[in-house]
Amino acid sequence: VKDVLILLAVVVLSVVIPLHFAGGIGDVFGQIAQTHSEMLTVNPGDYDKVWWTTSLLISAIGCGFLTTPHLWPPLLAAKNGRVIRSNNTFLPMYQVVMILPIMLGFVGVLALNPNTSSNAALLTLAGGALPNWALGLIAIAAASAAMLPAGAICIGISTLASHNLVKIESERTKLRFNHLVVIAAATVALVLGLTRPDLLANLLLLTFGGLSQLAPGLALALPQQPLLAKQSVFAGLLVGMLTVLVVTVFDLDLAN
Repeated sequence: VKDVLILLAVVVLSVVIPLHFAGGIGDVFGQIAQTHSEMLTVNPGDYDKVWWTTSLLISAIGCGFLTTPHLWPPLLAAKNGRVIRSNNTFLPMYQVVMILPIMLGFVGVLALNPNTSSNAALLTLAGGALPNWALGLIAIAAASAAMLPAGAICIGISTLASHNLVKIESERTKLRFNHLVVIAAATVALVLGLTRPDLLANLLLLTFGGLSQLAPGLALALPQQPLLAKQSVFAGLLVGMLTVLVVTVFDLDLAN
């Protein structure tokens, strides 16, 4: 239901908003090419070719080696290998749909005040192009699309905490601890989302960069006889995470 709702919402918005604000999809790109041509290419600056290439590389490493814990439950719960192969075949196709929100972002550049909050851009555009009842459906679709991945992430966090950080023998106590961790994690995320959404996004990127340090250990553990001891993997993970933290906190420019 979530997938159907969000896909319908994105398709409807991608047709209605460009028509309402710019005259159509072709007109959006035509106007962007004339007024903001730099947005159609990778330019020098904070988000240059080096940033673009390394971001794609670290994302490929993290996804390819399944270093993010919220990707593990669907893999471990699959009833057979065919399910996993099917997921790996069709899930990447979702990335093709990313062009639609990018296009809506271009409409926002053309139609909205530059001082408009980026987090409010889509709802502002939808509110100007749709009646209130349709805007309500869009909001429900967006909320459901956010809650389901958040639920998977909370399960990953709580399971790791109860099985690895804290050793609990009683299954009942372990379940209660899981619940407490979910409540704590969701509360922190909600507070950060309301008060410091920029910090929450940066924390997500930092976490992804840190977890990608697991990739070498996972790759070298694939043979029948693992090529590294757990101490070596932990040491590499620690050094990698410290490197990510130092580069992020001190804003170091590794490209130069």
